[in-house]
Amino acid sequence: MRTCELDNCDRPYRAKGLCASHYNQQHQPNRHRKVAMQCVLCGTAVMKEPSRARRYQKVFCDEACHALWRMEYAPEMMQAVINARIAMPPKPKPPASNQSRIHVSTCRVCQRAFTARHAGTAYCSNRCRNRARKVSRGKRHKIRRIEIFERDNYLCWICGIACDPTLDVPHRMAATVDHLQPQSFGGTDDPDNLATAHMGCNSRRGASWSWPTLAA
Repeated sequence: MRTCELDNCDRPYRAKGLCASHYNQQHQPNRHRKVAMQCVLCGTAVMKEPSRARRYQKVFCDEACHALWRMEYAPEMMQAVINARIAMPPKPKPPASNQSRIHVSTCRVCQRAFTARHAGTAYCSNRCRNRARKVSRGKRHKIRRIEIFERDNYLCWICGIACDPTLDVPHRMAATVDHLQPQSFGGTDDPDNLATAHMGCNSRRGASWSWPTLAA
């Protein structure tokens, strides 16, 4: 380990070949400079750092003088501070708002009354909000599917047999919407790329690019 190079000092090296003590003595001589001050209580001269005097605002020669000063003067000073705070005028209160912070609303999904922070809140919880979103998405998709089915007269474009409108997925004869050009090959959701197909036919075809249609 590197040590100080001055006066055979064995302290750890800090900078410029010197330890911390020798470095401060040569390059920061006024860092711990002390000046003569008088004790606040007894008037005895004492050497203190100016920074400590500014920090604590009062200088004492020892702990005994400090304790005696607390017993004699500190209660009066604290009482003066308390009296000054009592004499200060009270802070003005902000004007009361006419709008209530709590609003009562009715959930659009479960029809239950609930309280909210903002007026116009439509749902009582995230669960009801997600249910409403799912229903709205389902309605949009259902209307779009019905338009495709009616356009094709419920005829499957793969086998040429009519689908049964009364059946629902996953029945193999239920009507589904199939992409003529699969999405994996760049197909879009445009109506021109959509056609009616049986659930079974759609599943057998999968994502293949071409399929031998029996209708042809």
